[in-house]
Amino acid sequence: MDLPRKSYASKTLSRQSAMGANRLSLDLKLFADKITQLNCQKEIVSYFQEHVPENPITVKNLKAPSTKDFQDILTILIQKIDPNYIFTGRLDEDVPNFFRQMGYPYTISKNSLLAVGAPNSWPSLLASLSWLIDLVKFSDESYDIEDNNSIILSNESNTEKLPYLYAQAYEKWFEHEDMNEIKREIVYIQERFTDERIDKKRELESMTEMLRSQRDDLKNKKNNFMSFESKTTVLKSHIMSSKNAVANILNEIRVYEERISSSEKSHEILKKNISESREVADSLEFIVKNQSMSLDESLAILDEEKNLDSATSNSEEQRKRYKELQRDCENNLQARINEALNRLEKISNYSGDIPFVNEKIKFQLVLENLSDRGKEPLEPNDILQRVKTFSNQSLQALSENTGKNNSEISEIAIKNLIKKEQIEELKKKTSEKIREFKENEKIYTLSVDKLNIILREKEKELYSLEDTLRQEKHTIGDYQNKVKATNEDLDLKKKALSKFSKEYSNTEENARKYVKEGFLNMKNFIEFLKVTFKEANKWVGSQEAQIDRIRNEIMRRKELIYDLTNNNA
Repeated sequence: MDLPRKSYASKTLSRQSAMGANRLSLDLKLFADKITQLNCQKEIVSYFQEHVPENPITVKNLKAPSTKDFQDILTILIQKIDPNYIFTGRLDEDVPNFFRQMGYPYTISKNSLLAVGAPNSWPSLLASLSWLIDLVKFSDESYDIEDNNSIILSNESNTEKLPYLYAQAYEKWFEHEDMNEIKREIVYIQERFTDERIDKKRELESMTEMLRSQRDDLKNKKNNFMSFESKTTVLKSHIMSSKNAVANILNEIRVYEERISSSEKSHEILKKNISESREVADSLEFIVKNQSMSLDESLAILDEEKNLDSATSNSEEQRKRYKELQRDCENNLQARINEALNRLEKISNYSGDIPFVNEKIKFQLVLENLSDRGKEPLEPNDILQRVKTFSNQSLQALSENTGKNNSEISEIAIKNLIKKEQIEELKKKTSEKIREFKENEKIYTLSVDKLNIILREKEKELYSLEDTLRQEKHTIGDYQNKVKATNEDLDLKKKALSKFSKEYSNTEENARKYVKEGFLNMKNFIEFLKVTFKEANKWVGSQEAQIDRIRNEIMRRKELIYDLTNNNA
C-alpha cells in the first residue's frame, strides 16, 4: 500500500542516521520485563498528556488494550508525522507495511495484530509504539530546525541572482551596452549580503559575550552555592551541638527534679513523724502536769532513787553474804531447836504449850544466837535450858499481866502474829506501789526527754532539708535560665537557618533557572552555529559552482568570439 505523505516525511526518513543509536534502536527482549513495560507505558501517557491533551490515555489503557484502542493510538502518532495518513485497508496489513517503510528494525507479525492485548502479542506491539514515539519526537525536533533554517536562508534569495547578473553584465560588456544598472544591483546585493553577514557576526559575538557572562555568573553562583553549603554545614553542626547541650541540661533538670521529689517525700515523712512526736510529747506533758507531785519533786525523787540504786548495787554482795550466813545460822538454829524440842518433849510437861510459843522461842534464840555470834555455839542442853527458862518466864509474865491461862495467851499470840503479818504485807504492797509509781514517773520523764531530743534532731534535719531544697530550687532556676537562654539562641539560629534556607532555595531556584536558560541558549546557539556553518558551506559551494559556471561561460564566449573573429577574418 502506498502511503500518502508530504515531502518532509521523506526528509524525516532520510535523517534516521542522525537520530543516533539510542533513539531508534531497541531490544525486544527488554520488553518482556514488567518494569520496562511500565516505564514505556508512562512515557506514552506523558507524551499524550503534553502533545495530545484532547485525547488523554492512562496506564490502565495500555495494560491490555483492544484492537480499536491500539488503532486509535497508532493513528494519532502517525498523523503527527503525516497529518493526511489514514488506514484504508486491514489493520494486519497496513501496520506492518507502515513500519517497514518507516525503517522499523523488526517485523510485526499479523497474528499479533489479531489479538493485540494478548500477553504474547502486546510486549512487541508496545515496543513498536515506543519506537514510534521516539520517531515522532525526533520528527518534531527536525521540523523546528527546518523552520529555523528557512528563516535564516530566506534572506539568501537575492544572492542566488549574482551569477545571472554577472553573466548579463558580461554580455552587456561584450556588446558594449550600458552596465551601470546591473553594477548597481550587484553592488547593492553584495553590500546587503555583507551587511547581513556583519550583523550576523555581531549577533554571534554578542551572543558569545552573553554566554560568557552567563558562564561567569554561573561560576560565581556555583562558588556562592559552595559557600552557602559550607555555612549550612556549620549551622547544622551548631544546631546539633545546641540540641545536645539542651538535652544534657534537660537530663540534669530531670535528675534535680527527682531529687526534689525525693526530698519532698522525706520532708513529708519527717513532718508526719514530728507531728506524731509532738502529739506524744503533749500527751506525756499532760500526764506529768496532772500528777500530784511537781516536776522538781519527781526529779528529786529520781535523783534519790538513783543514789539508792547505786548504794544498793554497792551493797548487793554484802547482802548476798549476809543472806548466806543467815541461811546457815537458821539451818543450824533450826536443827538445834528441833533437837532441843525433842528433848523437851521427853522431859517436860509443857509440851502442849510449845507450839504456841514456838515463834517467840525461835525469835529469842535467834536474838541470843546473833548476840552471841562470834562466840562458841551453844550446846543442845544449854539451848534447852534457855528455852525452858524463857518459856516459863514468858508464860508467867503473861498470866500475871492478863490474868489468863496458857491457852488463852496462845490464841492472843497467834492473832497478834496474824495481824502483824497482814500489816507487813500491806506495807510491802504499799512500798511496791510507790516503787512502781516512781518507776513509771521515771520512764515518763525519760520518754519526754528523749522525745524532746528526737524532736530537736528532726527539726534540725527539717531545717537542713529546707536549706537543701532552697539550694536545689536555686540551682534549678539557674538551669532554667540557661535552658531559656539556650532556647532563645536556638530559636535565633533556627530563624537564621530558615532565612538562609529560603535565600538558598531562592538562589538555587534562580541558579537552576539561569543554568537551564543558559543551557537552552547555548543549545540554540550551537544549533544556530551548526545551521549557519552548514548554510555557509552550502553557499560557498553554490558560489564556487556559480563561479565555475561563469568561468565556463566566459571560456565558451571567448571561444565563440575567437571563432567569430577567425570567421570574419
